[in-house]
Amino acid sequence: LLVPPGARARADEARNETSLVLKTGATVRGEIVERIDGESCTLLLADDTVITIPWSDIDEIGGRTIGRPTTFVTLRAAPKVQIQQRDGARWTTACMSPCNVELPRDREYRLVDESGHPKQKFVLNAPSVTVDVTPRSTLLDIAGVTTAVGGFGVLLGGMTVAKDERGALGVSGIGFAIIAVGVGVILFNGSSVDITTAKERSVARTPPAFTLTSPLSFSF
Repeated sequence: LLVPPGARARADEARNETSLVLKTGATVRGEIVERIDGESCTLLLADDTVITIPWSDIDEIGGRTIGRPTTFVTLRAAPKVQIQQRDGARWTTACMSPCNVELPRDREYRLVDESGHPKQKFVLNAPSVTVDVTPRSTLLDIAGVTTAVGGFGVLLGGMTVAKDERGALGVSGIGFAIIAVGVGVILFNGSSVDITTAKERSVARTPPAFTLTSPLSFSF
């Protein structure tokens, strides 16, 4: 192979090297001296060798998958929140918060919280997506527990001091109602997941289950 004019001179300078992942799984690293999308990519290697790789043999260039649609994903969440992708029977990390990454659309993804617990599963069908994950509120948990405990206290106290059966039933009903409110607050409190695309915005709370069909398929 002939070395393009100036290529050897550039080899003596700091090269802007790029990694190419081939469909065989092999990785080739070098400076791109010519790229013709759909045809080939020519690299200048560290030993000044120039190689031309057919486009059909390339899977990724610089970490970006080619030949198949991708989605640019921005994940904004607490540290250690992940987007994982299904790789056969295994799940592997595709992105660790906070991150900006381009991901292929032909894979299944899921969110994993900072404790390592899997959350929503989803697929990508839009050019760009922003995922904002807000953890469950500690204050709401405290309020729910406090309310439930207070309701239990009303229940016991009412049954103790009530002068007749009718009064006891009335106070018991109030106690049960307060307990129900406290438990409801605890159950409602969950991670807030806000997914934003260029044309649509969808908000989901966990643990309730739902399905979002467009532009994302989103279920858990």
